[in-house]
Amino acid sequence: MSSFFPQTQQGADIIASALEATVYMPDFFEPKGPYPIEKFPPKNDQDKRDLQEFFGGTASPSVAIQKLTEFGTALRTNGAKNVAAYGFCWGGKVTLSAGASFTPFDAVAIVHPAMLSATDAEKLTVPLGIYISKDEPLDEVLDVISKKSFAPKNDSKHYANMFHGWAAARGDLKNAENKKE
Repeated sequence: MSSFFPQTQQGADIIASALEATVYMPDFFEPKGPYPIEKFPPKNDQDKRDLQEFFGGTASPSVAIQKLTEFGTALRTNGAKNVAAYGFCWGGKVTLSAGASFTPFDAVAIVHPAMLSATDAEKLTVPLGIYISKDEPLDEVLDVISKKSFAPKNDSKHYANMFHGWAAARGDLKNAENKKE
Protein backbone atom coordinates (compact mmCIF):
# COMPACT_ATOMS: atom_id res chain seq x y z
CA MET A 1 0.00 0.00 0.00
CA SER A 2 3.06 2.16 0.05
CA SER A 3 5.35 2.46 -2.87
CA PHE A 4 8.94 3.23 -3.71
CA PHE A 5 10.97 3.56 -0.53
CA PRO A 6 14.72 3.04 -0.15
CA GLN A 7 14.05 -0.19 1.76
CA THR A 8 12.00 -1.76 -1.05
CA GLN A 9 14.38 -0.53 -3.73
CA GLN A 10 17.38 -1.90 -1.80
CA GLY A 11 15.57 -5.22 -1.42
CA ALA A 12 14.92 -5.36 -5.16
CA ASP A 13 18.60 -4.69 -5.83
CA ILE A 14 19.65 -7.45 -3.41
CA ILE A 15 17.31 -9.96 -5.05
CA ALA A 16 18.44 -8.96 -8.54
CA SER A 17 22.09 -9.39 -7.58
CA ALA A 18 21.60 -12.67 -5.72
CA LEU A 19 19.55 -14.24 -8.53
CA GLU A 20 21.36 -12.55 -11.42
CA ALA A 21 17.94 -11.46 -12.59
CA THR A 22 16.06 -8.34 -13.56
CA VAL A 23 13.64 -7.07 -10.94
CA TYR A 24 10.86 -4.72 -11.99
CA MET A 25 8.91 -2.53 -9.59
CA PRO A 26 5.64 -1.60 -11.31
CA ASP A 27 3.63 1.27 -9.83
CA PHE A 28 0.22 -0.14 -8.95
CA PHE A 29 -1.04 3.12 -7.53
CA GLU A 30 -0.67 5.34 -10.54
CA PRO A 31 -2.02 7.83 -11.24
CA LYS A 32 -3.14 8.67 -7.67
CA GLY A 33 -0.16 7.47 -5.65
CA PRO A 34 0.28 5.30 -2.55
CA TYR A 35 -1.41 5.68 0.80
CA PRO A 36 0.39 8.29 2.94
CA ILE A 37 2.83 6.44 5.20
CA GLU A 38 2.32 9.00 7.96
CA LYS A 39 -1.35 7.93 8.17
CA PHE A 40 -0.52 4.26 8.77
CA PRO A 41 -1.42 2.68 11.00
CA PRO A 42 -4.64 4.71 11.25
CA LYS A 43 -4.71 6.94 14.31
CA ASN A 44 -8.34 8.03 14.26
CA ASP A 45 -11.70 7.32 12.61
CA GLN A 46 -10.99 9.58 9.64
CA ASP A 47 -7.71 7.78 8.94
CA LYS A 48 -9.60 4.47 9.09
CA ARG A 49 -12.18 5.73 6.59
CA ASP A 50 -9.41 7.05 4.32
CA LEU A 51 -7.65 3.69 4.40
CA GLN A 52 -10.84 1.82 3.55
CA GLU A 53 -11.48 4.24 0.67
CA PHE A 54 -7.93 3.66 -0.57
CA PHE A 55 -8.43 -0.13 -0.60
CA GLY A 56 -11.79 0.29 -2.32
CA GLY A 57 -10.35 2.50 -5.06
CA THR A 58 -6.69 3.09 -5.84
CA ALA A 59 -5.56 -0.11 -4.11
CA SER A 60 -8.44 -2.37 -5.08
CA PRO A 61 -6.93 -5.88 -4.89
CA SER A 62 -8.90 -7.14 -7.90
CA VAL A 63 -7.58 -4.31 -10.11
CA ALA A 64 -4.02 -4.81 -8.88
CA ILE A 65 -4.21 -8.59 -9.44
CA GLN A 66 -5.21 -7.94 -13.04
CA LYS A 67 -2.36 -5.43 -13.49
CA LEU A 68 0.19 -7.81 -12.01
CA THR A 69 -1.01 -10.74 -14.10
CA GLU A 70 -0.92 -8.62 -17.26
CA PHE A 71 2.60 -7.46 -16.39
CA GLY A 72 3.77 -11.05 -15.88
CA THR A 73 2.13 -12.11 -19.13
CA ALA A 74 3.89 -9.28 -20.97
CA LEU A 75 7.25 -10.40 -19.58
CA ARG A 76 6.55 -13.97 -20.65
CA THR A 77 5.39 -12.82 -24.11
CA ASN A 78 8.59 -10.83 -24.51
CA GLY A 79 10.72 -13.91 -23.94
CA ALA A 80 11.27 -14.17 -20.19
CA LYS A 81 11.97 -17.81 -19.36
CA ASN A 82 11.28 -17.59 -15.63
CA VAL A 83 8.84 -15.11 -14.15
CA ALA A 84 8.12 -14.72 -10.46
CA ALA A 85 6.52 -12.04 -8.32
CA TYR A 86 6.81 -10.93 -4.72
CA GLY A 87 4.78 -8.50 -2.69
CA PHE A 88 4.71 -6.86 0.71
CA CYS A 89 1.66 -6.24 2.92
CA TRP A 90 -1.33 -5.59 0.63
CA GLY A 91 0.91 -6.69 -2.24
CA GLY A 92 1.11 -10.08 -0.56
CA LYS A 93 -2.58 -10.66 -1.16
CA VAL A 94 -2.23 -9.36 -4.71
CA THR A 95 0.79 -11.57 -5.41
CA LEU A 96 -0.66 -14.73 -3.86
CA SER A 97 -3.90 -14.20 -5.79
CA ALA A 98 -1.96 -13.67 -9.03
CA GLY A 99 -0.49 -17.15 -8.50
CA ALA A 100 -3.87 -18.79 -9.09
CA SER A 101 -5.13 -20.56 -12.23
CA PHE A 102 -3.76 -19.38 -15.55
CA THR A 103 -0.95 -17.50 -13.84
CA PRO A 104 2.07 -16.36 -15.87
CA PHE A 105 4.25 -16.85 -12.78
CA ASP A 106 6.47 -19.81 -11.97
CA ALA A 107 6.44 -18.94 -8.27
CA VAL A 108 5.34 -16.15 -5.95
CA ALA A 109 6.60 -14.84 -2.61
CA ILE A 110 4.96 -12.71 0.04
CA VAL A 111 6.51 -10.75 2.88
CA HIS A 112 4.49 -9.60 5.92
CA PRO A 113 1.29 -10.14 3.91
CA ALA A 114 -2.04 -8.57 4.79
CA MET A 115 -5.67 -9.41 4.07
CA LEU A 116 -4.99 -13.06 3.18
CA SER A 117 -7.50 -15.81 3.65
CA ALA A 118 -7.45 -19.58 3.40
CA THR A 119 -9.58 -19.19 0.26
CA ASP A 120 -6.80 -17.16 -1.37
CA ALA A 121 -4.32 -19.95 -0.54
CA GLU A 122 -6.64 -22.66 -1.86
CA LYS A 123 -6.51 -21.06 -5.33
CA LEU A 124 -2.70 -20.95 -5.45
CA THR A 125 -1.19 -23.10 -8.25
CA VAL A 126 2.54 -22.31 -7.99
CA PRO A 127 5.20 -22.59 -5.26
CA LEU A 128 5.14 -19.95 -2.56
CA GLY A 129 7.70 -18.25 -0.38
CA ILE A 130 6.02 -16.78 2.70
CA TYR A 131 7.86 -14.60 5.22
CA ILE A 132 5.81 -13.38 8.14
CA SER A 133 6.33 -11.21 11.19
CA LYS A 134 4.86 -11.58 14.67
CA ASP A 135 1.84 -9.58 13.45
CA GLU A 136 0.49 -11.96 10.78
CA PRO A 137 -1.64 -14.81 12.15
CA LEU A 138 -1.63 -17.05 9.09
CA ASP A 139 -2.04 -20.56 10.50
CA GLU A 140 -4.96 -21.37 8.17
CA VAL A 141 -3.06 -20.14 5.10
CA LEU A 142 0.06 -22.10 6.08
CA ASP A 143 -2.04 -25.21 6.63
CA VAL A 144 -3.62 -24.93 3.16
CA ILE A 145 -0.35 -24.42 1.30
CA SER A 146 1.33 -27.28 3.20
CA LYS A 147 -1.12 -29.67 1.50
CA LYS A 148 -0.51 -28.46 -2.06
CA SER A 149 1.22 -30.78 -4.53
CA PHE A 150 4.03 -28.24 -4.84
CA ALA A 151 4.48 -27.93 -1.05
CA PRO A 152 8.03 -29.36 -1.11
CA LYS A 153 9.03 -26.37 -3.25
CA ASN A 154 7.55 -23.83 -0.82
CA ASP A 155 9.72 -21.82 1.55
CA SER A 156 8.76 -19.97 4.71
CA LYS A 157 10.23 -18.20 7.69
CA HIS A 158 8.60 -16.64 10.73
CA TYR A 159 10.39 -13.47 11.85
CA ALA A 160 9.06 -13.56 15.41
CA ASN A 161 11.05 -10.50 16.47
CA MET A 162 9.87 -8.30 13.58
CA PHE A 163 6.74 -6.20 13.07
CA HIS A 164 4.40 -5.85 10.11
CA GLY A 165 6.19 -3.76 7.50
CA TRP A 166 9.74 -4.44 8.68
CA ALA A 167 10.99 -5.36 5.19
CA ALA A 168 9.31 -2.53 3.30
CA ALA A 169 8.17 1.04 3.92
CA ARG A 170 8.09 0.74 7.73
CA GLY A 171 11.52 -0.85 7.89
CA ASP A 172 14.26 1.01 9.72
CA LEU A 173 17.60 0.27 8.08
CA LYS A 174 19.38 2.19 10.85
CA ASN A 175 18.16 -0.37 13.37
CA ALA A 176 20.69 -3.24 13.37
CA GLU A 177 18.12 -5.95 14.18
CA ASN A 178 15.68 -4.71 11.52
CA LYS A 179 18.45 -4.44 8.92
CA LYS A 180 19.74 -7.96 9.72
CA GLU A 181 16.31 -9.53 9.23
